[in-house]
Amino acid sequence: MRLLLLFPLLLFPTGLRAEPGRPAMTIERTSEGCWIKEGNQKVLFYQRRTRSLEGKYARANYVHPLMDLDGNEITEDFPADHPHHRGVFWAWHQCLVGSSKAGDGWACQDFNWQVNEVRQQQKRNWAALEVHVIWSSPAFKGKGGQPVPLVKEQTTIRVERADENQRVIDFDIELRALVPELKLGGSTDAKGYGGFSPRFTMPEKVDFLGQSGQVEPTSTAVEGGGWMHLRGDFGNRGSESGITMMCHPSVPGFPQSWILRRSGSMQNAVYPGAEAVPVKIGSPWRFRYRLLLHRGSVDAAEIEQHYQEYSR
Repeated sequence: MRLLLLFPLLLFPTGLRAEPGRPAMTIERTSEGCWIKEGNQKVLFYQRRTRSLEGKYARANYVHPLMDLDGNEITEDFPADHPHHRGVFWAWHQCLVGSSKAGDGWACQDFNWQVNEVRQQQKRNWAALEVHVIWSSPAFKGKGGQPVPLVKEQTTIRVERADENQRVIDFDIELRALVPELKLGGSTDAKGYGGFSPRFTMPEKVDFLGQSGQVEPTSTAVEGGGWMHLRGDFGNRGSESGITMMCHPSVPGFPQSWILRRSGSMQNAVYPGAEAVPVKIGSPWRFRYRLLLHRGSVDAAEIEQHYQEYSR
């Protein structure tokens, strides 16, 4: 399927400059997607053009690489153990129209993401991409033999300028059904994984701290509250750093449970689980998540304070 890619003019004044001594947030467009940068330092790349591994695991509409505060890459694309895991992505195993299966967006099987438009906006302290995407599947065609548009997605990815020891990255994902009887669901096993899923490059030693306390990963989903903090040496800097994943209280199924892995997999805020749930026409799903990248140690009280501010 041909991708229609529209890039409007920048939505900020041409005279915009950062404060003296501080680099401006910028967006750089390429044939593959968009870099968000702070000055000359790359922060993340949005992949708008479909990428595959020798024709397999084709996916567009995800973030990779994501960099830590020192410019080290901390996400993985096409990892050998799960080549369908793609940086920071959001996807579901089950996409059903009535009783018909319309591809598998998680496994990148019989599924297409057509990125129709990418808008960009920059202010003094942040930069954002607003992407408009149509989901379809060659497994679900209309009377004319063409894939039927299934979902209209509008996602905003906003990156704030880093302070001395942390950076905020927000994801706001809205999914609108375009066909009746649409359902989305996770894996059909006991894990039920599906939804917002960063695939981080994990350090050798990592601890998990949730809003409700210390968390030990298991094979199935665990409870942890509205945020989950991963603590270790991300980026192999030789010192402690961390990543906090936050679920806004407005997300469906809040508080969502967590699929957590020390190595060889993604970290997943689970929704809806193994049982597919209707996405009704006129009643979109909206997911809001925040990644908080830390340099150095941070305690639960600091994270909770930030979370309460985010939740307002």
